[in-house]
Amino acid sequence: MGRTAGTQVVGGWSRMKSILSLPGLWPINLFLVASLGPLVIFRGNLNRIMIETTVSGILILLVVLVGLRMLLAVVFRRPSITDPLVVLFVLCGFYNSLFSSDRSTLLFWGWQVIVVLPIPLLFISPSMRQVLPKALCLFLGIMNGIMIVNIVQHDVWGRRSALRAVLGAHYPPLQANGEAVTSSRPDIYYIIFDRYARADQLARVYDFDNSNFLDTLRKRGFQVSGRSYSAYQRTAHSLASTLNLDYLPAANGPSSNDWIPLYEQLRAPRLYSFLKAEGYRIVTMGSWWEPTRTSQLADRNDSYFAVPESLRPMVEGSAFLRGLGRMGITWLDPRERHCARIKHKFEALKQAGSAAEPVFVFAHFLIPHPPYVIDADGVFKTVDDAHASSRRSNYIAQLEYTNKAALDLIDVLIDQNPKAVIILQSDEGPWPDAYAGEEITRFGEDVTPVDWNAIAPDDLREKMAILNAMRLPGKPAALIGDGFSPVNTFRVILREYFGLPLQDLETRNWVFVSDNSLWQFRDVQEELMGKESR
Repeated sequence: MGRTAGTQVVGGWSRMKSILSLPGLWPINLFLVASLGPLVIFRGNLNRIMIETTVSGILILLVVLVGLRMLLAVVFRRPSITDPLVVLFVLCGFYNSLFSSDRSTLLFWGWQVIVVLPIPLLFISPSMRQVLPKALCLFLGIMNGIMIVNIVQHDVWGRRSALRAVLGAHYPPLQANGEAVTSSRPDIYYIIFDRYARADQLARVYDFDNSNFLDTLRKRGFQVSGRSYSAYQRTAHSLASTLNLDYLPAANGPSSNDWIPLYEQLRAPRLYSFLKAEGYRIVTMGSWWEPTRTSQLADRNDSYFAVPESLRPMVEGSAFLRGLGRMGITWLDPRERHCARIKHKFEALKQAGSAAEPVFVFAHFLIPHPPYVIDADGVFKTVDDAHASSRRSNYIAQLEYTNKAALDLIDVLIDQNPKAVIILQSDEGPWPDAYAGEEITRFGEDVTPVDWNAIAPDDLREKMAILNAMRLPGKPAALIGDGFSPVNTFRVILREYFGLPLQDLETRNWVFVSDNSLWQFRDVQEELMGKESR
């Protein structure tokens, strides 16, 4: 006789419970393998990655692995095979680049053998299915332990509190000063086009005439500063000083290469706190770069397809993504996602305003900043296409796309709200060719080291001469001068629109002399201005 329907249901449910059960060591192994990659990345970047970023990376990866484990359990229905497969898949497909980026080394291939060889044995050897979970748990536990000990013993922790104290004292909260000058708060759009060169440098270095774009901005009501330099030569210093309305404290606190206190000032600047107290809705549209990916003070963070920094290097260097690419599956390719992110942000900016409350929008575009992923018409540029073009052609193509998309965006914003304040700036200029390095596939890696005490003046100008244009409706046409410093950007806005008694700071330009002493600055204003004054 056949089984009854009730028996079938009970039997099916028993099999499902078996598939989804948590036998043996697999929950521990999943947690250990999810934590190992972010901890390895954190250990190598304690001065660049925040603790909370590492924790979020571990949690995200753990959720993904639990989902993958459940999916494989449905396919194989044998937890003794499924659980080790998930761990080995991560070790082989994603962690290989963490331990050796050079695929020609013995270390790299030794790693592949260690993590690949057990996979076929799982299917043919019952003893392997018994031994492997315990071996993985021991191996992963030791590796995690080593990372944690190294992290705890690192000397970066001893100086961080002092650096935070210096910055906190230097940037006290901004206080409102009575009623605003205007009866209503203007929407404010602060748009950064990273490494957008100034017009004279575009002509000198790239043989490109940018006057049509700048003239069109002027017709839209923008004031354009034709001789503007960034206050600093790197993004973190430059944006932190602008958003905190003052230069960084020079030569204060211990010498350190710890960027975290600076990143904290960039992600939660005093400008945001002031505007929130004034009833503003804060929207950030960041990049894959961690300090602008999110802000804890923002009411909305839009970081399209940008993973935490504690996962990004592992994902972008993974053998899994390379394998998908060879099969023609490229929708996860970081260069394609970066191209899509650029387009997404231009469109999302058009929807960022709100009729109910004033809005402050910070949008950080890593364009014309490399990697070179888009042509002048907005079409994705493959690695082969980028390699087939010169560095100049790649850079100018991204700049031309930026110009077109920016003008389209500006027209939409003005049409939505004619009183909107719009700021277009670059935080730094492009790297001079001698220091630029590889600019087609690289994400987030420092360029060739630069001796900032000996850099040629023309190279220094190229690095620090920036786009700087502001639309200030209802205000005098000469508020920003020809050499207007970005550090005064929000001093002007808070003075003119909010009545704060903030005077412009004297224009100064600095470089931090090396990554090992990023709080020690050298004044380079005379070098920058020397040729221009003649």
